Amino acid sequence: MREGYKDTPLGEIPESWGVVVASKIAEITSSKRIHQSEYVEEGIPFYRSKEIILKSKGKTLDNIVFITTERFEELTERFGAPQEGDILITAVGTIGTTYLIGKNEKFYFKDGNLMWLRHINNDINKIYLKYFFSSFFFQNLIDKTIGGSSQKALTIEKFSRLHIILPPINEQKKIANILSTVDEKIDVISEQIENTRKLKKGLMQRLLTRGIGHTRFKPSPLGEIPESWEVVKIVNIIKEGRLGGNYKNSEDENGLPLIKMGNLGRGCIVLNKLEYIPGSSKYLKEDILNKGDLLFNTRNTLELVGKVAVWRKELDKALYNSNLMRISFNPMKVSSNYFMNYVFNSSYGLTQLRRIATGTTSVAAIYTKDLLKIKIILPSLPEQRIIDNILTSVDDKIDSLSDKKKEYEQLKKGLMQKLLTGKIRVRL
Repeated sequence: MREGYKDTPLGEIPESWGVVVASKIAEITSSKRIHQSEYVEEGIPFYRSKEIILKSKGKTLDNIVFITTERFEELTERFGAPQEGDILITAVGTIGTTYLIGKNEKFYFKDGNLMWLRHINNDINKIYLKYFFSSFFFQNLIDKTIGGSSQKALTIEKFSRLHIILPPINEQKKIANILSTVDEKIDVISEQIENTRKLKKGLMQRLLTRGIGHTRFKPSPLGEIPESWEVVKIVNIIKEGRLGGNYKNSEDENGLPLIKMGNLGRGCIVLNKLEYIPGSSKYLKEDILNKGDLLFNTRNTLELVGKVAVWRKELDKALYNSNLMRISFNPMKVSSNYFMNYVFNSSYGLTQLRRIATGTTSVAAIYTKDLLKIKIILPSLPEQRIIDNILTSVDDKIDSLSDKKKEYEQLKKGLMQKLLTGKIRVRL
């Protein structure tokens, strides 16, 4: 054991730090039952787990429900309501998401879905506690506590028995300040990313329908466009469309990555969850992705079918499956797959794709015969290249900011692990 440290149920921590069970730091409770019949269209917001998860991430809420002001005031008077400095923790579904209630927040919440920590001891910094509850270290404790039951839930009784590491209050404040500073930087970068995405959306709308420097326009089936531009059907510019292979796959990483419909976003590749085909499996050389390939999602839900993205060689080697089509275009008509990626993901492009999607909410498709019939606006090749370069430079800016955000998120993760367990001490 290191000098100045001691053994505890949570491992080695500084001698001046303490370990207590959760029941000793706050009143751990939940809300009173609100029935669905009590929901109204306006009044006091009523949050469930999904709203608290979104709020913890700083996201905008939509489709929220309300209870009447009179019902809220009755509950507040009899049982209390969430106050600044209280903490809510999701207890079912996505378990362990932590939300620290801020100033001037007025809402009620669903019992059973969320645990409520109130009357938190004065010798505990609430922001420190929020970070401790959100740490990978504490989330592991929650996972061990709820075990392997089929219907996982974090009960008040189970949570009350969990151990919490508590440095002296001055050290808690310092740790909270350090982590808050990193979070503030992440928030600034997130705002820059969002603003750049809004810029890109506006540029796409203008450049792909109005072009650069045009003064003469003409009517077309897709609205007013520059006089020198064309409206063409996909069938007249496509070179080839090829579906990927029908491969058996698993989450075993000892194989080749397989890009599926879930790995396509609107204009981007998403690698959060990958599946693989076994290394011993046979595959077609034609199903290996090359940098610059345009992928089109032919089957998905009605909302998501028709996603399009360019493969920018996010992985050294990967295959694509049969729910995706790799499309190439006549180079005498289209400057690059990158340009067509912007076209398909523009507002008018998305409108065209949604019109030809067929099926139900849960299962839908876009058939090749229908895809070939849709119309797009086509500038001259030189102007396509200019538009492509402008939008690609904005994409590069978004990618750069996203990489920077990931670096700070990794920094925060490492700091939380070390600061909240005392492996690194702060100077007071």
